[in-house]
Amino acid sequence: MSKSLVCHLIKTQTGEGYCSIVGALFDHEELQLGELAKYARVEPEELRQMLILLLKNDYVEYLEKIDGQTKAVIYKLNLENVLGIGLYPKYLSFFEERFSVLSKNIAESLIINGRMNVKACIENTKENIGLELQGHESDMYSLFQQ
Repeated sequence: MSKSLVCHLIKTQTGEGYCSIVGALFDHEELQLGELAKYARVEPEELRQMLILLLKNDYVEYLEKIDGQTKAVIYKLNLENVLGIGLYPKYLSFFEERFSVLSKNIAESLIINGRMNVKACIENTKENIGLELQGHESDMYSLFQQ
């Protein structure tokens, strides 16, 4: 497995700054927050905010380890989910061909935004689907009214 491939996938999905975090986790199997900040060369306060996005999308996972009296949180790269980013266009194509443009846009909202509740997914899809369904506005709004 190539570190550059993993970094490229994360960069295309989340942004340039996340490559250093993913690269550090790729090089070291498990890291605590302080170690991760050191290896990724990111300030701990900034790192926490970035980790929220990576955890939300399941690209990074955490474990709580108890060693005697001390409790440590360990972060690990979820390589399988990162590699799944490369399949997103295939998933979206499947939804559009098998179901509809609407289902593709709902899936795209979930992929881009990670975990979402139903209301947020519908609102995001409403905002983004208008361009693709011009001329079908009545169909689109009747689906969302239910």
